[in-house]
Amino acid sequence: MRNHSMNDSAPRISTFGKWMALTAALLGWLFDGLEMGLFPLIQKPALDELVGESQRTLWMGIMASVFLVGAATGGVLFGWLGDRIGRVRSMMLSGSFHK
Repeated sequence: MRNHSMNDSAPRISTFGKWMALTAALLGWLFDGLEMGLFPLIQKPALDELVGESQRTLWMGIMASVFLVGAATGGVLFGWLGDRIGRVRSMMLSGSFHK
């Protein structure tokens, strides 16, 4: 008679599924990094036109700070929410704010 452990009832994920999940996560991270890398390239000429060169450095610092605080706050808030209601529901809720 075979001894059944708790792991026997767990759903098995294929190797292909694991690689696809890893690829999707890496692509998401890549595109998020791309956004963070492109923003400073357009920030300088846009601020020069909007506020002038004398105020550009101040506003670049403010915008970078707000961007980082927003990213950290969103990570903490939706990480906590994902623990409470599940990752899928949390992601669906976070997507509804972008409309």
